[in-house]
Amino acid sequence: MNDIIHPAIRKEMLRQRDEYLSNGALNVVMDIPLLFESQLQHFVDRILVVSVTEENQLTRLMERNQLSFEEAKARISSQLPISVKEKGADAVIYNNTDLASTERQLHHILKEWGVEQEL
Repeated sequence: MNDIIHPAIRKEMLRQRDEYLSNGALNVVMDIPLLFESQLQHFVDRILVVSVTEENQLTRLMERNQLSFEEAKARISSQLPISVKEKGADAVIYNNTDLASTERQLHHILKEWGVEQEL
């Protein structure tokens, strides 16, 4: 199933990205949860990883998806460790506290990259 669906999804994702750029967008954000696992880094110019501790990751996944500890652990284990993703990133946001902290980190990175002007 994945061999049929994933190529179509990638094709559509690139079509939309290219359409935004051809219509004058200076930047396009692509949310690709399995970017590293699918080896799609070449689709983007920069990579921003949102990182959390394993404890937070487990707790949030269990709450969001109504999973048991074992189910959440198995899902996390099927992906690359966040530490590996951090090493492949151009920037990392540490999302272990409140939303305001996460937003401050995001705005700082976007300013650093020249995507967002000073407020």
